Amino acid sequence: MNFKKDSRRSKNQNKNEQKKVLDKCYREFARINRKFFDAQLPTPVIALNQRFTARAGAFYPRTKRIALSWKYYLAWGLKELLGVLRHEVGHLALPKEGHSRKFKELLEKLDAPRYSKPFSKHPFRYEWECPNCGVKHWTRKRVVLACGKCCDRYNRGHFARNFQLQLVKELRPRRPPSKHL
Repeated sequence: MNFKKDSRRSKNQNKNEQKKVLDKCYREFARINRKFFDAQLPTPVIALNQRFTARAGAFYPRTKRIALSWKYYLAWGLKELLGVLRHEVGHLALPKEGHSRKFKELLEKLDAPRYSKPFSKHPFRYEWECPNCGVKHWTRKRVVLACGKCCDRYNRGHFARNFQLQLVKELRPRRPPSKHL
């Protein structure tokens, strides 16, 4: 019986924390809307999604809804989540632009990240960087990869050695082999 009471209490605490986070998200949206858009943007419905595990946020243009990952908040904190919110507000302001040059300029103006930090059940082991454009990539295995954007732009989508990703650092060391054979 005590276990059920404790689990209910933690669920209530979790809901209270989610309400506080949503409140801060709405305040951040109002601040951005006033400062950069003269309060012209429609206020979207902002929701915390428990199921997002591979993305930090999403904007749904038809419904003018922004969904943010609760698990991303738990992994990285409020500051990073508000950065994702600013990114999604960029999509709200330019709904038909996608990730165009105009959109990227708006992200710089909003101080919003282009990419969210990685998070997953199985943490990444390696961090790679494109020698040409400097974009970072993360993998779980050590593999030979090239930057897709640079290969598309400069080599008609085919692999090119000069765009091969360079290992920046090993984020977590390999485990020693198991002795139980």
